[in-house]
Amino acid sequence: MFFFKRRPKIQKRYFEAASVKPRATGVWDLLNKKETSNSTLINRSRNLYINNPYAKKGIDTLVHHSIGKGIIPQCDNEALEKTYKKWIKSKCDLAGRHNFYSLQSLVLRTVITSGECFVRKVIVKDKEFPLRLQVLEPEFLDTSKGSKGFVYDTFGKVKAYWLYENHPQDDEFTGVSKIVKDTEVLHIFSENRPGESRGVPWLTPIMLRIRDYGDYEHAQLTRIKMASCFVGIVSDLDSSDEFLDEVEDLQNIEPGTFKFAPANKSIQFNSPPSPEAGNYAREVLMGISTGLSIPYFLFIGDFSQVNYSSSRMGMNEFYKKIDSIRWHMIIPQLCEPVFDWFCESLLLTGNKAQGKCKHTPPSRAVVDMTKEVEGFREAIRSGLTTQSRAIQEFSGLDPFDVFAEIRRDNETLKKLNINLDTQVIQEPKSENKKR
Repeated sequence: MFFFKRRPKIQKRYFEAASVKPRATGVWDLLNKKETSNSTLINRSRNLYINNPYAKKGIDTLVHHSIGKGIIPQCDNEALEKTYKKWIKSKCDLAGRHNFYSLQSLVLRTVITSGECFVRKVIVKDKEFPLRLQVLEPEFLDTSKGSKGFVYDTFGKVKAYWLYENHPQDDEFTGVSKIVKDTEVLHIFSENRPGESRGVPWLTPIMLRIRDYGDYEHAQLTRIKMASCFVGIVSDLDSSDEFLDEVEDLQNIEPGTFKFAPANKSIQFNSPPSPEAGNYAREVLMGISTGLSIPYFLFIGDFSQVNYSSSRMGMNEFYKKIDSIRWHMIIPQLCEPVFDWFCESLLLTGNKAQGKCKHTPPSRAVVDMTKEVEGFREAIRSGLTTQSRAIQEFSGLDPFDVFAEIRRDNETLKKLNINLDTQVIQEPKSENKKR
């Protein structure tokens, strides 16, 4: 069998959003004038997330629908699952701030904003849970060493990373990096091309569009302010008043201002053509929502023009994107490796519990409760899905937890002699009963 022993040379990528042309520059702040194209994209993407409401709304929408309360594990070993969930809900990051569910959101937000994220395994002295996680931004990769910060084997697989000890933007940055094995680092990003080694910020295709719309809003606001400032212009074409010979400053004006024109002169204001604000704004915002694969009504928060059918179609298409994020990136690149790390760390405490783990993402948003429940009921009756699968999709909960809770509730209600219309009680059929 033939293998490539060297990684093929990938053609350099060009991103319009990282260009230095006048349209792409302006007030965007860069940390260094000698920055590369990738770092320029990252800094502009972060700038938009901090300062632009549309960029922030789009990124937060993807994170909230993909992660929600967190992607829940379900192990085939009950004791192991109980221990793992206890670690998940603890402060499992190195800084002691986040549990694993909030780390999932942090990692995905970093990937969307910066294009990629590194998660490092750290073992500390803890008798119960020695495993800690450290989330690192892309700048931690020392691109001056190895192959742009990576160490490859003969088949092109990453076997180690060159990582800085602290963030390059820290005041106490030492510039010291060391090699870390791939078994201790997770590199999380969306690979769009075969052989691609670095991720790209997800705002890249719409970065200039967001920026242009921000400039348009600023221009419209300036125009409205200028229009509201002038009440009128006083002019004297006959030059009868001597004080009009002095030219007034027309640059500094306030609302409700009367200005006097110079003698024998009149003032005309330029009236440039402008597009219809409503149509232009809608077209631009639709382009931004399309670039993020988010339905327009969900992106803007305007549901006045949608009904159940159109909203359901839009949300179904949106959840295809969400499922892709979950099952093609977050679960295989983060959740599954972290579970393996956890099982390895248990051996250090003398706990030899091992097993396999499945992951249940959060439930989907319900558009119409009655219609959604009826659809699940018919799917279960016709054999198209199972009760457990329906519970996972509808509520995002562990089916065994739901069944156990239903059993406890029924036992409590029966003990207290309480009957509710939500209880479904089926009497056993008599064998001698005639058909």
